[in-house]
Amino acid sequence: MNKQEFSPSSWRLNQGYTKMHGQPTIKICNAKQARQIYQYKKIKTTLYKNNAAIWYNKTCRIKQLTPSYINIRINGNTPRCQRTKNAAICYRINQELKFQYAKESFLNRCTRQSPAESDDTRGCTYTVMTWTS
Repeated sequence: MNKQEFSPSSWRLNQGYTKMHGQPTIKICNAKQARQIYQYKKIKTTLYKNNAAIWYNKTCRIKQLTPSYINIRINGNTPRCQRTKNAAICYRINQELKFQYAKESFLNRCTRQSPAESDDTRGCTYTVMTWTS
């Protein structure tokens, strides 16, 4: 019997126990499942970032703030120019929200069709991030 096979640290890592501080360790069954799981996690993190961007843009639209990525320059300082500029900013935010909602529906379809949620990966333990609002 090899002493390293029964060391407590390797036993904890192989059993998928959580570390003291941080994410639980990932136990991969085979390479094909590892690729699927990492793709699933990448899609989920992209979805969470997209949801945060949607929330930010909706908040900016409600509070009538201009996001930092919108740079619209109009010559003149009259009230008519300012109304035109505000309308262009509002239009730009609405277009960005429309794009982000389309991206969200695409990412949701990708997560539902992901092979990481199929039956062949059910025996593996992997971390799944949860969204809290």
